[in-house]
Amino acid sequence: MQDLASGIRRAARVGLIIPLVVIAALGLVRERPASASHTQIFLSRIPPGQTQCVMPGWPATTVVALPGMQVQLCVWAKDVDDQQGLGAFEVGFTYNSDLVFVNGLNGDPYWLASTGRGVTCNPSTIQPDYLPGVGRATVGCFTAFAPPPFGPQGSGLLAKVLITAGQEYGITDLSFADWSFLWDTGKVNGGEYTYPELIPASVISARMRTTHCADFWTSPTNPPNGAVRMSDVTVIVNRYGTSDPEADLDHSGLVLSPDITIGVYQYGWDCA
Repeated sequence: MQDLASGIRRAARVGLIIPLVVIAALGLVRERPASASHTQIFLSRIPPGQTQCVMPGWPATTVVALPGMQVQLCVWAKDVDDQQGLGAFEVGFTYNSDLVFVNGLNGDPYWLASTGRGVTCNPSTIQPDYLPGVGRATVGCFTAFAPPPFGPQGSGLLAKVLITAGQEYGITDLSFADWSFLWDTGKVNGGEYTYPELIPASVISARMRTTHCADFWTSPTNPPNGAVRMSDVTVIVNRYGTSDPEADLDHSGLVLSPDITIGVYQYGWDCA
C-alpha cells in the first residue's frame, strides 16, 4: 500500500495524469478522513408519474409500493463542506432479493462535473444472489487529474435507482450505510500531490414496504374505484385496533398506526 501511494505522489511530481479510479480500491484512503462536519447521504423518491429528482426537505426513510410497482429513488449528497470538494463517490446497498428486484442503478455525473472536472461513471454491478436471499447493487463515479479545479461543495445528486416490488407482501431494508462513500479530490502542495481522502458522511438508509392498495367500500354508493382518497384513510382510522384484513395494510394481524401512515402515504394514488 505504501508503494502504491508513493507511486501516485511520484507521478504527480513529474506531471502525469492521475486517474482517481484507484480511490475505491485504496483501503488507505478510508483510514485518513478529511474534514467535514455534517455531510449526509440519503434518499428521496420520485413520485409516481414524474421523472425528475428534486432535492427533498427530508430523507425518504420508508418507501411504500404495491406488488409489481416500479419505484424510482434518488441518492443525494448534502452539505459537502470538504475544502477539496467532492472528487469521487460510490453508492451501493443491500436488499432482500426475495421481495424486490433492482432494475437499475446509475451514477449521475452532472453535479460531480459541475466545477469543470472530467467525470467517468463505472457500470453498475447488480448481484441478486450476493448472499442467500440478499442482493447487492453498487455504482461509482470518479474524476481525473490533480486539482485545480476542486470538486463541488454543497448538495447534489449522486445516483438514481429503479426498483420493482415483488408480488409478496413484506418489508426490506435498503441498506446503503455499508456501501456508500464520498472522497475529495486531493490537492497539490508545493508540487507534491496529496491523494484523496474519505469525506466523513452519515448515511441514511430506507425501508421498502410492499402492501395492498388502501381503496375500500367507503359507503354503499362508493365502491372501490382504484383511487385512494381521504374517505379511504378514514376507513382505516375507524377500524383501528381490529383485525380487519382489508385495513391491515402492513399485514401485521392488527390495524394500527402504521396502517394509517401507509394509507396517508398512498393518498392520491391510482391503484387501478
